[in-house]
Amino acid sequence: MLELIDYKPEHAEEIEIAGPNESGICRAILPDNWSELLSQSLAAKTGVFEGRVLGCGGLFEMWPGTVEAWFTMVKDIAHLPVTPKIVKRQLYIWIEELNLGRVQAPLRADWPIGIRFAEWLGFRPDGWPEVPEGVRMRQYHYDGADAIMYSIIRKRL
Repeated sequence: MLELIDYKPEHAEEIEIAGPNESGICRAILPDNWSELLSQSLAAKTGVFEGRVLGCGGLFEMWPGTVEAWFTMVKDIAHLPVTPKIVKRQLYIWIEELNLGRVQAPLRADWPIGIRFAEWLGFRPDGWPEVPEGVRMRQYHYDGADAIMYSIIRKRL
């Protein structure tokens, strides 16, 4: 069973060594303290299965009520017998506890597994339903890849 534990920088480094699922990730581009920077998230967790780190994710606060979600996972995650329901549950606990109105994630347009996972979590492309594929942000990522901003919108209390 997938278990969530508190994020530690070495968890993201393990994923990078194992091979991240995101296309285009290049260690040479990441700042020296990249995994430590992720620990400055408003909230962050690591998914572990049978002692192996499978993924990490969290939320960076942009301003009160709005956060940007980040996540990374190992390359072979689709072939493992895990159900990430606990991840979805944790995300919605954070949304409720932090009284969030917008959770956004600029996903690489060339990352189908990440997009499928985000949609399963409840993210929808900005522009949805009028623009079902979402509005492309041209050359958004460091390597020139396009992104689509996905979000979960909720009325704040």
